[in-house]
Amino acid sequence: MIFMKKIINRKGFGNIEIITMLSLLIGLFAVGMRVVTDNIQNYSSFKTVANNFADAVAIYKDQFPTKNNVYYLNNVINKGFIDEIINPLNSTEECDKYESYVDVPEVSKKRVTLVCGNYYLEGTQNSSYNLYEISKWSEKKLDNCNETTNIFNYTNKDGVVMIPEYVSQMAFIGRFYENEGVMLTSVYDVGKMDGYNLLIKDVYREKTFIKELK
Repeated sequence: MIFMKKIINRKGFGNIEIITMLSLLIGLFAVGMRVVTDNIQNYSSFKTVANNFADAVAIYKDQFPTKNNVYYLNNVINKGFIDEIINPLNSTEECDKYESYVDVPEVSKKRVTLVCGNYYLEGTQNSSYNLYEISKWSEKKLDNCNETTNIFNYTNKDGVVMIPEYVSQMAFIGRFYENEGVMLTSVYDVGKMDGYNLLIKDVYREKTFIKELK
């Protein structure tokens, strides 16, 4: 017994300690594998919800106003044709109703864009989608920012700012229709309307490719 104690002290670990460490490592590996598996499954569900959104638009698109063959998630939800889309990677968060839309060209397949929290999905229905992680838009250009665009707001005839925050061009068209009942072909049409003033900001964000969903 004395001899064994000397061996354990000299080596630093005994049999019990080694078994404990192995059990801990196996447990950590199992947790890690579960997280990876869950993420893969949730990534795939992005494609499922995107296809379902496009299917709803295909069935009911004649009931929505459009001038550019773009159909917003907000309109489809308001008509009761689809429920709110939940972020597959965050069950407490809904996808953006104004940033998410289906583009229905006359000759090609429907293209879907979903913005769900800090995830951005774009691609062609029943084909492949690209999934990205995005940061919030910032007026300050940081070193890691790799995407730039304009965001918009507007004042009405009374000089009141009508949208709580500046939004992308696609979201602006949806918000303007909801507020004013006018479907725009382009966000810049607002500048041609009597009494309305278009507000524009330059903004930046980081957009990181995650994976292609086939």
